[in-house]
Amino acid sequence: DVLNASEFSEKIRSYYGTDSEQAALLGTDNTNWQDQILRTTVSHDYNLSVGGTAGFLPYRVAVTYTNNNGILKNTRMDRLTFGFNLTPEFLG
Repeated sequence: DVLNASEFSEKIRSYYGTDSEQAALLGTDNTNWQDQILRTTVSHDYNLSVGGTAGFLPYRVAVTYTNNNGILKNTRMDRLTFGFNLTPEFLG
């Protein structure tokens, strides 16, 4: 937790004095900047994999999609990954 705007102003005024230059710079606005820039994030993760055998050649194919909205508004991450594995058995 951090100080809200009124608590911050009160600390500055108690430290520097109510008639100080620093106290005058604070103004009268009471904006909670954490509420303005932060959000609750939601993320999604989807996976699909398919495996099998083509003759003597076992294979596996995988696709993953990840979507993550960041805690800062207007931030996000999208990721798409592919995987392909072959595991041939020559001496079976």
